[in-house]
Amino acid sequence: LVLDGMHDAVRLNTNVLPFKGSFTVELWVQASTNAAGMPRTCVSQGTGSNVFALGFDALGRLRLGTSWVTTLPFPLGDWHHLAVVRDTTSTQIYVDGGLKTNQALALPHPPQTANFCIGARPDGGSEFWLGRVDELRVWQRALSATEIQQSTNRIVLGNETGLAGLWPFDERIRTNAMDSSAVR
Repeated sequence: LVLDGMHDAVRLNTNVLPFKGSFTVELWVQASTNAAGMPRTCVSQGTGSNVFALGFDALGRLRLGTSWVTTLPFPLGDWHHLAVVRDTTSTQIYVDGGLKTNQALALPHPPQTANFCIGARPDGGSEFWLGRVDELRVWQRALSATEIQQSTNRIVLGNETGLAGLWPFDERIRTNAMDSSAVR
């Protein structure tokens, strides 16, 4: 999925992240530059301070939600596998299969009335992603570090236990992004 950083986004008319318990969001992303010095969001759901939003801030640092800006520079240039694991007591961020940072707090669950968005903030009108997104997967469980490492080079079929959403972006028509999971 190629996003132009100006107005392209995929807005689902539903929520995807669970309202309780653990979850994992993983995807392949590519962003070639942050020359404009703008925050960018590759996936999101929620509103206000209760938002899940993965991307980078205006300084190019990896950011999750509205309050957790890491000291890690977002890996610009090549394709990278990102994974966010939220369990009942903590949150971890993985880059290319390796744990890069964690916090001893579980992210808040985004409201279930909020739609899931790919390529922008949940309102669908800001922080547009400039780059590409591929093989987006949402799990209704916390994947282990070993599973994250294996996921970087594994094809998911859509019927795996705990898989809540799968967007491989293999569609030939650019206006559709189909969920290939067995759940929807």
